[in-house]
Amino acid sequence: MLKVVVSTMDGQGLDAAQYLRRQLGVYGYGFALGLPFVGLIAMLAQGLALQAGEPASYDACRFTVRAQRLGRCRLLLLAGLGCALVGAVVLR
Repeated sequence: MLKVVVSTMDGQGLDAAQYLRRQLGVYGYGFALGLPFVGLIAMLAQGLALQAGEPASYDACRFTVRAQRLGRCRLLLLAGLGCALVGAVVLR
């Protein structure tokens, strides 16, 4: 949905173990294991690195990540899905 392609440094697709290792890195370094305030700081640090053109810490020297720009329709669809999920959680 977000048009993100992750591959190894030599351009190969990820196998299951590599994918799992990357996802654990995203959860640990990107979301700081879900800790409330620490997670915001971790996301800020990763976002600043990406804005500077550097890879996120969990991708550095291991994976190449490419993303295409999202069109307006896709952005609206994702925003609508996000609002629906928030509404479902709040009204639950």
